[in-house]
Amino acid sequence: MAITPTQFLARLRNELDDVPDSDYTDSALWTDAELYQYITQAQQLLIEHVGYLRDRITLHAKADRQYTTLPDEVIDVEELWLRTAQRTLNIRNYNEMTGFMVDDYGLRLAGQWRGSTGTPDNAVLDLETGRVYLIPTPVADEEIDAVVLKTSGTVDSTTQCFELKRETHVLALLPKCKELAYSKHDADSYDPQLALKYKAESLVEFDRVYDSLERVRKSNRAGSGTTRYGGIPW
Repeated sequence: MAITPTQFLARLRNELDDVPDSDYTDSALWTDAELYQYITQAQQLLIEHVGYLRDRITLHAKADRQYTTLPDEVIDVEELWLRTAQRTLNIRNYNEMTGFMVDDYGLRLAGQWRGSTGTPDNAVLDLETGRVYLIPTPVADEEIDAVVLKTSGTVDSTTQCFELKRETHVLALLPKCKELAYSKHDADSYDPQLALKYKAESLVEFDRVYDSLERVRKSNRAGSGTTRYGGIPW
């Protein structure tokens, strides 16, 4: 069974030699909230280092509403599939949708694209607001399967599992967490030499995770189809 955030926190405390008393007095150098913040930051940095998480999600579009909203952790959209019409939506950037335009496929879109209604065949991404505008505006509720790129979410005491799927990849976060912990500007915890030591170790661990994922990705590309994080084929 994969290590949980709670178990990881306990291991991190042990390796930092910061296990509090049984009654959890002020003997701890770092609070749980601080350590979870370091864990969250470390996971985000590792995910950025190895490539963003690719995932499949379902978007729900309402009838007569021009747009649907992306989850906060989505930073880009690669593919949109309209279930009712069983077709892929053409994805366009919001900034492209001014005036009259002809694309490589001969598709013409005018500046008044927001006023049309029907079965959507185009989607306009406005990533700054997290909106996906559908063209034409749907006249019935729609479900859209989306392939998206995500950043990692917050890790805290309520988080059931890491977004990193392999335990070896989760444990690769330990040096970065220690670097951040020893970088805390506090008389009792600040240790720049240890912070530099664990920074160097974290770079080695991050590169190791990247190399292992690249081997999986290359293997899958040589086989069949696209892969998601951890080498799981779509």
